[in-house]
Amino acid sequence: MQSICRTWPNLVGNESARGIVGRIVLYCIDKGIAIDDMSIDELKAISPIFEEDVFDAISMETCVSTRCTVGAPSKTSMDKVIAVYDEYMKSNWQDEV
Repeated sequence: MQSICRTWPNLVGNESARGIVGRIVLYCIDKGIAIDDMSIDELKAISPIFEEDVFDAISMETCVSTRCTVGAPSKTSMDKVIAVYDEYMKSNWQDEV
């Protein structure tokens, strides 16, 4: 699945994507809800670009698994960090203390 952040500019343009997100944020603040508590009808009222697959794109699992930069929570990123620390723990790290 492509990140919704990467596909929006192709569909609506950068400025429009920011405007849509801004309206969603204001709506959620006003209603005291999270974005994933919004219905598809509420999202479509803000922009007709939304389809049912938006809920897959904003799921916690998707948000975590697609964040792959250094220090991010994806499994790929964490596996790399764990490997680095495993190597460090196998070395003579006690000499550094």
